[in-house]
Amino acid sequence: MLRFAIRRLVYTVVAIIVTTVVVFTLSRLAGDPRLLYLTAHVTQEQWDAWGKRMGLDKPLIVQFGIYLGQVLRA
Repeated sequence: MLRFAIRRLVYTVVAIIVTTVVVFTLSRLAGDPRLLYLTAHVTQEQWDAWGKRMGLDKPLIVQFGIYLGQVLRA
């Protein structure tokens, strides 16, 4: 019985990790997130500032870590 519970717990953790990777990947494949917030009439400085604020200037693995941290806090 204990082995069954441990196995189910491991499957649950793996399913959650896979789900977060898939959701993060799909959100990045949809395009630049700044396009949702900014209009076409922004300056390059504003565009870059939003990218920095949203963490888009960091490597993708770091962005995923930030995303995962925000998911765990919610």
